[in-house]
Amino acid sequence: MTTTSAPDERPAVAMSDEAYGALRTSAALWAGTSVLITNRRGQVVVQRVSYRPTRLLPGGTPEPEDGGDPVATAVREAREEAAAELAGTRYLGYLSDPDGPCARVRYAASLKSLAAARADPATGRTYVRILATPEQALEFFDWGPSAAEEQVAAAHQARVLLGIPKASHQPVTELPNPTSW
Repeated sequence: MTTTSAPDERPAVAMSDEAYGALRTSAALWAGTSVLITNRRGQVVVQRVSYRPTRLLPGGTPEPEDGGDPVATAVREAREEAAAELAGTRYLGYLSDPDGPCARVRYAASLKSLAAARADPATGRTYVRILATPEQALEFFDWGPSAAEEQVAAAHQARVLLGIPKASHQPVTELPNPTSW
């Protein structure tokens, strides 16, 4: 998949919530990547953003510097949005949005480290990073019951691909500070 954006498509300053929403709705196809990042304890990284009531996985759209490589997009977006350094990126599958022209390639990756949270260059916002078990993470999303099963299965598929044990029950944790695994 090769997707690039014209140099004038990326805002020089942070986009407003309204401008971001308008750009997504006007797109013929919004293609990108998302990455299911797991630590060595089997927890996943989830982001709290100000422009949506639900939480998100790190991810976004290809940029010219990604060279048409969706893995490069996933790694860059995880670094930009979550200040996450990844290892062992693996292909999980493809998601399409039933409500609009949106498609994402889903990857799994091990979390090597997190730097201090910083502003995402695309939005100018700093996102809150949260660690949760896959089952806890479902409470943050609006996927609906049938998709929830698929998402938990994807999280466990990622865990197996990366050789990470199943997460034991532990509290949901906000990650304000740099850390490494």
